[in-house]
Amino acid sequence: MVSYHDSDVTLIEQILEKYHSLNHKPNDGAYTILAALALSSADPHSDLSPQIIALAAGCKCLPRDRLPEQGDALHDSHAEVLARRSARRWLLEEIQRYVERGRSRWLTRDTDSGGMFRLKDGVGLTMYISTPPCKMASDLSIAYQQC
Repeated sequence: MVSYHDSDVTLIEQILEKYHSLNHKPNDGAYTILAALALSSADPHSDLSPQIIALAAGCKCLPRDRLPEQGDALHDSHAEVLARRSARRWLLEEIQRYVERGRSRWLTRDTDSGGMFRLKDGVGLTMYISTPPCKMASDLSIAYQQC
């Protein structure tokens, strides 16, 4: 059985609150999957509050009968994929902010690796998905829970 820390529950509540604030509601009879990525400090005494850096709702892939012949629709709109793309964009923008200001709450520049950026020590990246992943990852998750 999976157990959650209070900070995990708080983060999930923040993610859901952010999603509901967008006033997005799937059509009747439809559902959507929600995925988010957030940065947080592992230190409970840190003044860094968790920051949601990506939030996406998706519906897996378009059915074959809905694919346009012109190829002008996004076929793969898994929430996890969209959230990852969004997080990558946020991280690139945060690097730009670091370069402009010389500091970041979340990133540091590692002089030992040629100036590459990384998360600061004690900063963690958390991914929330409202439903188990599909295919192999889902099968492994279910098998793990049955052990």
